[in-house]
Amino acid sequence: MPDDSEVDLDIRPWPPAFSGAFVDDARATLTAARVLVAVGPPGGARDELAAAVAGLVRRPSPTRHVARQGEDVLPYFALGQLFTDLRPSAGAGADVVAELVRDTIDESDEPPLLVLVDAELADPESVDVLVDLAGSGHLLLVATIAPGAEAARDRLLATGGAVVEVPPLDGPQIADLLRTRFGAEPHPSLTEQVLQRTGGAHGFVHRLVDACVVAGTIVVDDGMLVVGPPLPGSPAGGPGATLVPPADGPDSTPTDGGVSLADLVDVTALLGQLDADEARTLFGARVVEIASTAGVLSLADDTIGFTFPVEAPRTMDLDRQGELFDRYADALPRTTARAGVAPRAADWWRATGHLLPVDLAARAARGANLQGRYRRALVYSDPGNNVEHAPIVPVERGFAFIELGRTDEFLALYDGIEPAHLGEDELFSYLLGVALLDDDERDRLTQRALHSDDPATRRRREAVRTLSDLARATFVTAGEKVASRLRALAFSGQLSPGNRAMAFATLSAAMRHSARPAQALQASTFALEILSDAGDAMSAHHLATTHELHVRALMTALDLPGAEDAVRAYSAAGLRTGGSGRLETVLLALVRMQHGEVRDALDNALKFLDELGTHDPHMLRGWIEAVAAECLVHLDRASEAMSMLDTAARHPSALPQVDLERRITMAAVRDALAEPEEALEILDGVIDETIDRGLRLTRIEAAAAGVLVGGPPQVERLIEAVDDLVDPTGVPKVWQSFAWAVREYDIASIVDLADDLEAKEARLMAAGVAQFVLDMARRATDLTPETRTRLSALADLSAPRLP
Repeated sequence: MPDDSEVDLDIRPWPPAFSGAFVDDARATLTAARVLVAVGPPGGARDELAAAVAGLVRRPSPTRHVARQGEDVLPYFALGQLFTDLRPSAGAGADVVAELVRDTIDESDEPPLLVLVDAELADPESVDVLVDLAGSGHLLLVATIAPGAEAARDRLLATGGAVVEVPPLDGPQIADLLRTRFGAEPHPSLTEQVLQRTGGAHGFVHRLVDACVVAGTIVVDDGMLVVGPPLPGSPAGGPGATLVPPADGPDSTPTDGGVSLADLVDVTALLGQLDADEARTLFGARVVEIASTAGVLSLADDTIGFTFPVEAPRTMDLDRQGELFDRYADALPRTTARAGVAPRAADWWRATGHLLPVDLAARAARGANLQGRYRRALVYSDPGNNVEHAPIVPVERGFAFIELGRTDEFLALYDGIEPAHLGEDELFSYLLGVALLDDDERDRLTQRALHSDDPATRRRREAVRTLSDLARATFVTAGEKVASRLRALAFSGQLSPGNRAMAFATLSAAMRHSARPAQALQASTFALEILSDAGDAMSAHHLATTHELHVRALMTALDLPGAEDAVRAYSAAGLRTGGSGRLETVLLALVRMQHGEVRDALDNALKFLDELGTHDPHMLRGWIEAVAAECLVHLDRASEAMSMLDTAARHPSALPQVDLERRITMAAVRDALAEPEEALEILDGVIDETIDRGLRLTRIEAAAAGVLVGGPPQVERLIEAVDDLVDPTGVPKVWQSFAWAVREYDIASIVDLADDLEAKEARLMAAGVAQFVLDMARRATDLTPETRTRLSALADLSAPRLP
């Protein structure tokens, strides 16, 4: 516990790294020079300057590429990252590639402004093309490099260009930052320790200090910012309190048979984490204990990692990486088998010039997909990059192709593989992919995939085909027939664990569409349990899809806190059963919208749209544009909402279920823009289509929206949709109760329903019901003044709500 002299910190925003005038000058320099090179240490302010000059509000961005070690031997890799539709062959000449890029640029209204971070690690072929195109006026380029990267500097300045130096912070500058941030004088020892720990890298200073404050390692004592809490018997900020390892420890002196603390720290930096027992065996228990005691590394369960994550993504020269590789790479099998470690291990192998072991390449491809790094997954799964030069994990390689919108390469991948060699999980992904083809080609490839001389194998593969057909059908239709077939298939014993999980996840979708959220949630929960039992064997496709359907089931059950937790689990790529997070921003936008947190919902919707690029693999663009329009209209930004709505109207989805949700959302925006007739026309069409398709939940939501728009005269269509529901739960129960109360003109019950929705944190629905009852209760005696005031506040989503 802190003593009485310690006080809470008065935390203020960090001051900007650069003034607006400095950024404006740098931008003017770029405009004149066409290429701007920011030179500074990794983790410093150089990347922040590049983003500011380029006007990047959100990162990652389609116009920004962060190069990684090992890319320099992949011709035109960086160009493929910046221009996703550009896929030149490795042997293509620079003139040919430059012409392809020019053709892409010419389709834009103005020359693009591109950012290349860590340009010294990028392939020289891409850099040369970018510099030449900048010199000819086709684009602007901001590049960041480390001090000493002279070859990269010369290459970037080949046609002119300009350089801006961004040096690391010194002690007085760090002290000024701490004063501004915390309003207290930093103790000189604290300033020195922060400088030692971060090397003066601007971003590292921010993250290290903030992490220390959260951990209680930095406190205010007697008006001074110090390191604390102290060791027993020592004053705060005194000798026992430190942010850095002891200078006279084995950091530089080898111990335990020549192993040093520096080796332990650097290997942990390369891999992100180590298996604790493996680390003790390799580096010695004493070295591990010293690193932990000094606060550099921490031990949690059976894992060793950095106490402050800021220190993990350090860079080191290739000679040092090679030295560590020769010494330790073959001795870390348990560490490299951990979820999330394999991609970093693969980068280490490649940076030191080694081909990947097949098992590591497979794990790295899966891990990269789970991290949403699809282009890295393609690198790891490329046959030319493993020791056997063998095609591996087609399900992961295909997943990456689909997420990147490279459908032709996805189909070519599977067309070149003998389907009999595919595992059942891979066969499921294959059959979903060939469904994109024309009928004749689809039938040919499907029959080839199902063929087997063994009757038992044929039956199992037919079961996978049935699952694939039903998975596609849930986006088109629903009903008890689809659900019964899925239920029978899930319990048939003919599916692999991964495909059995997919059967239950698909059953969850069918139950949700049939307005049975309790059964939907039960099925999706069971699917996740199957995946958890299977552990690391599951593909990114199976994990991602199951998590996504589970989140939707929770939302329909009105368990919105549970849905938030499920999105976090879905995005936790380091966990064994986390999803890829590929639709994290979509799911967050939907959950936050239901919460009534329209600003957060808008941020996530726009982030998804910003990162979508030219392809739309999940056919969600139009729906999320409509969600963004609804957020904007709730924030009283009508002109922007109208513009976004027009954009959404131009992007129908080929998936009927998704397109129906797009149209319902568009109707809500039309109503909010005082166009109720147009809204009702949209909803009438949706209701008719949902009846034809058997999509009960969507029918209910469209009919409920019609009542909110058109008032009690529209209630009969909602009554028809909900009247025969037996023991409903979640969203269907809400709209059934609403319909019955409107039919009976039961104002008190409608008010209670709005309050109940508010208690469940379903504030979007609560706002709609509250506004409806305010419009309905025209007589002064219908509601008390206090109730009117409360309902008016509930109906207004423009103001942030206090927790």
